[in-house]
Amino acid sequence: MKSITSRFQAIDLVLENDPLLLVCAGGGVFLFLVVIVLLRVIKKSKLKLKDLKAKGYYQETPKDEVRGKKASFKIGVQLKRKKLIFTKYSRTMTLENFWQDKNFLEHIYGQKIVDMKSIKRFLRQPKIIIYFEDFPANYTEEDIKTPERGEFHVGITGTGEEQNQDIRDESVLGVFGQKSSGKSNAINSCITSFYKNSYHTKHFDLILFDFKLNDFIHHKKTIKNCSIFDTSDLEQFKRGVEYLERKLLEWTEYKRSVLEKGVQVQNFLDFDDPTNPKPMHLFIVIDEASQFLSNRSVKAPGSKASQKEKDNYERFLTERRLVGLVDFIMDTQRYMGNFLILGSQSSRAGDYAIRFTNIKSILLSRDTKAQSLNLTGDSNLLLDRSLYKGKFIYVGNGKLTKVMTPFIKTPFKPPGEE
Repeated sequence: MKSITSRFQAIDLVLENDPLLLVCAGGGVFLFLVVIVLLRVIKKSKLKLKDLKAKGYYQETPKDEVRGKKASFKIGVQLKRKKLIFTKYSRTMTLENFWQDKNFLEHIYGQKIVDMKSIKRFLRQPKIIIYFEDFPANYTEEDIKTPERGEFHVGITGTGEEQNQDIRDESVLGVFGQKSSGKSNAINSCITSFYKNSYHTKHFDLILFDFKLNDFIHHKKTIKNCSIFDTSDLEQFKRGVEYLERKLLEWTEYKRSVLEKGVQVQNFLDFDDPTNPKPMHLFIVIDEASQFLSNRSVKAPGSKASQKEKDNYERFLTERRLVGLVDFIMDTQRYMGNFLILGSQSSRAGDYAIRFTNIKSILLSRDTKAQSLNLTGDSNLLLDRSLYKGKFIYVGNGKLTKVMTPFIKTPFKPPGEE
């Protein structure tokens, strides 16, 4: 105790002999307090309490007066990185009210909202948690987890959740994007994630219709059961359509053989009969689909027609056969465990998005006001400037969700090169 007392006496002696040091010490304490106050002011300004109060988010306290002053409102707000937590909000407010005020909240906080949740626990204050958009800077093939049987990875949402699609629910996915929107990469990511599952590798035949073999030729080397057809070449195009017809006919005959035995099958993807092995399931990709699914018509060539006119008419007939197969897949193949991806530049997407009303799962890139209204029913949805670098609006499971597709490395080698 004596040593402590002597130290304080020494400090007093120094301060008496050097008043400048005393001023500096006082100034340091004052600056520290100023910084604390400023930080609290900045924190409160980020919470936008005045805006929330004006909007009616505050709840009146049961007491009329506190220390002689009217304490009419209280609210609890926490802003944690990409998450906003509300407590003590007005009891008249529900989750639906917060969703209705989505544009207002995005405006005052300057961030896009991707999800909201209401949490109510016993003996605890209810919470509304608002999630702001938070996509990773880099999202690659290595980040994709192995999907369950019958599923493939569509992308990651702004809340970090994986968005997958089950082919038992829908038989078709449309991928509509403008030029350089990442459409081909999105299709490649679906294929890559699907074939990460070992069951798919053994039991699914990948059939690709690729224009000039520009975007998907590498799958020929990485996937064992892969058939790829160049749609710019008439003979290859015809062989591809004939091949797909044979495969679908195999499934029609197999289904008939199973039903004749009186066996009821909900989905052939989950059905296995050792005494009657099923054919290979089909994972079909038709890129630049608007070339084949358009409403164009061609007259039959006359006896004096040129070879070019005859080839043009033969291509038209082949396209009609493919359209019939697409219709057939949409109507019947969900129960067979077969799946189709249609890719197209969105300038033509509306032509067959309306015609083929069974397309319920779609990936949509940034687009015009007219196409946004045409494809989603909302004229502003696809005007979002953040829809770039692999970001799409995913229409699926009855919801619209913004997703980011993983980047897939596709080392291109021209046909014929090893």
